[in-house]
Amino acid sequence: MIKIIVAVISLLIIVFIISRKTKYFVVTPQFAYVVSFIPSLVMLSLFIEKWRIDLDNRTILLIIFGAVVFTVVSFASEKIIKNVRITISGSAKRNTSTIVLEEPLIKNSTLVIFIVAGLIGVVSYLYYVASFTGGFSLSNISLILMNYRNAYNTENLDMPALVSILSMIATCIADYCVYYYCKNRLLLKGLGTKKFLLFLCWIPGVIIPLLSGARGGVINFGMFVFAAAIINSTRELTVQKKTIRIAIVVAIVAVATLRVGGIFMGRDIEVDAIDYIGMYLPAPIRNLDYVIQTENIGMFSGFGDSANRTFAKLLNFLSFRFGFEFTQATEVRRTLMVNGYYTGNMYTVYYNLLHDAGFVGSLLLLALTAFLCQMFYAVIRKKVEGRERRYTSGIAYTLVYSYLFLSFFNENFFYNVFTNYFVRQIIFFMLIDWFVRVTKVSSRYTDSDRDS
Repeated sequence: MIKIIVAVISLLIIVFIISRKTKYFVVTPQFAYVVSFIPSLVMLSLFIEKWRIDLDNRTILLIIFGAVVFTVVSFASEKIIKNVRITISGSAKRNTSTIVLEEPLIKNSTLVIFIVAGLIGVVSYLYYVASFTGGFSLSNISLILMNYRNAYNTENLDMPALVSILSMIATCIADYCVYYYCKNRLLLKGLGTKKFLLFLCWIPGVIIPLLSGARGGVINFGMFVFAAAIINSTRELTVQKKTIRIAIVVAIVAVATLRVGGIFMGRDIEVDAIDYIGMYLPAPIRNLDYVIQTENIGMFSGFGDSANRTFAKLLNFLSFRFGFEFTQATEVRRTLMVNGYYTGNMYTVYYNLLHDAGFVGSLLLLALTAFLCQMFYAVIRKKVEGRERRYTSGIAYTLVYSYLFLSFFNENFFYNVFTNYFVRQIIFFMLIDWFVRVTKVSSRYTDSDRDS
């Protein structure tokens, strides 16, 4: 218990420093990363007896030093980027005079097209999944999803290109509509039909991940909604309390959806609500501690096979596309159980980093993450301050921010950003944004009316 308290207090101190050193700290990468571990550690204290927890000192030090490294590198990167910008421009000043903006008020007909596209994406994915059982019927949906998931885990499945494209269009539309709604709440006041159509566009963002037979995609989408609400809950980038409350409600609904999704997929575990939440919130830290205590991890040397897991998706893609010789990396994880209780198969962001690079090496890779995220954040901040009206960069940063907020859970950043899939997402976001703007209804209002 003392170790957990030390870790929580240390992280709170780091968050306080971030809040004092950064003007808009809530939307920064370092805030998302550091604060993600605090609820997990606090809830872990409830399972000390039940899970027989005795955290290794290395686990606590890794979490604390990881937060320190991420924060320090973020601050240093911000300073470097600012100096480079001043050197290039010759001045850090910008024009702050009132300007007139024109936001795209999306047409209802455009949203209907998006809903149809989402439905097509869901149906095509559903029939692809059903092919593993020989046909689709509502009565055996759980069996269909289980068979597909088993095939996915044991075979090298190659999803048909058309199904892949249609399902990606559907999920990208869902992400775009989430971001659009969060960014334009003021513009949408009194437009009930338009808001209802926007919410319908969100549905594929939940359904398609559920059809994949895994709940990780649902968690990612729920966190994207949370991140979009936080990032866009600002007037001049200062957080509004109302939107934070909405974001918290969304997070609670997402947890409930996980339970329903488990039942829907026929693999729900009979545990009470607290234990179920425990499998997702504090369990990854306990699982990480198990790995640290049982595996032979060096300062710069990892454990297990020689395949790189941190950049697994990128290396596997390059190997497949260009014929490069890489050891194919797989993500086979054990589902752990302690004292008769399941703790799942998630091990925080550090699992793959430790596997590939050891304790010190993992901190170096984490420093690389902080630098790249700060670069990304600098780009989006510049666009916001310059009153950039296209949404692609904002949506991309929201994805990155949501991945960082899941650092306590798994390695979403490297596993999702360093992929050709992420590049394709950006392309689809650009196309969707272009389509919205060429079919928009103009809505001109002054900068003073802007709801960020």
